[in-house]
Amino acid sequence: MGEDAAALFLRACSYDILASNVRVGRRDEIDIIAFDRAEHVMVFVEVKTRAAATLFHPSVNVTQKKRSRMQKAARRWVAEQGYEGYWRMDIVCIVAGRIVGHYVNVGAWT
Repeated sequence: MGEDAAALFLRACSYDILASNVRVGRRDEIDIIAFDRAEHVMVFVEVKTRAAATLFHPSVNVTQKKRSRMQKAARRWVAEQGYEGYWRMDIVCIVAGRIVGHYVNVGAWT
């Protein structure tokens, strides 16, 4: 449900959704792969969802270890697909069905 809300939000922000729930290797997954038409860049999106409001923002769960795994999965996808353009990693946070944060370029840019 969170990924559907994130995809709708991203489409409204001029992103083309290319794929969702993409397995990369045995252990890694990319929640959404999109193309940001305004910036002309491929975007690998991590979606963090909470069913209800809590004291902690969903972005708290995106640790340095998680960012490293995101970057590893993105690099692997880029290599497997032979993609040669620019790319970045974003995070979309959702609480109770509402977008509460969109963090752009949260990792290294190639």
